[in-house]
Amino acid sequence: MYGVKPEITESLVRIEHVFSHLVWKVDTYIGVVKEAISEETLSEQQLKWVSEAEMEQLAFPVSHQKMMKAYKEKECIE
Repeated sequence: MYGVKPEITESLVRIEHVFSHLVWKVDTYIGVVKEAISEETLSEQQLKWVSEAEMEQLAFPVSHQKMMKAYKEKECIE
């Protein structure tokens, strides 16, 4: 995807997100992207790298908030 291949390093958490009509069971993982996404791809796909501080200002669905919370808690442990 976007010309890079992520390297999955470990499982993070399984999140269950319940809607009124369905249940998502999402397995989340920690990984790294070792090669950069080209500036051309970023521009063409309207993508942008953001810092953690910038992410705090963006709106994310509850399921994604749960993922970020689990990641932050894991960072504090290590």
